[in-house]
Amino acid sequence: MRIRLSYTVEEDEVFDESAKLLGLLAPNVQRVIDLFKEIQAELSSGREGSAVNLHKCYKMVDELRDALLNMDTRLSEIRQILQAFDELKRNGPEDPALAEQWAELQDEVFGAD
Repeated sequence: MRIRLSYTVEEDEVFDESAKLLGLLAPNVQRVIDLFKEIQAELSSGREGSAVNLHKCYKMVDELRDALLNMDTRLSEIRQILQAFDELKRNGPEDPALAEQWAELQDEVFGAD
């Protein structure tokens, strides 16, 4: 079962935090590469006269699909973070009180028009 976690970071830490989340995918990426090679090797062994272990191939393909799903889920979450941040930067907060604070921050950071 998947559980959604939520936490906050400072505005200037959004990209660093997103990069950290992306970095957590490294073991999954390596596992995908390893499984890809293992599946190919097992299937290719049939060319060399050896019997292909189909049960092993089924299990590896299922494991590869699970790893890809986990990667896709994490990438989707990172995309949502970046999209929400982009919308916030372009549109500011929707709450009127926050909008005023946002405008002040924009003036402070980017200079008043």
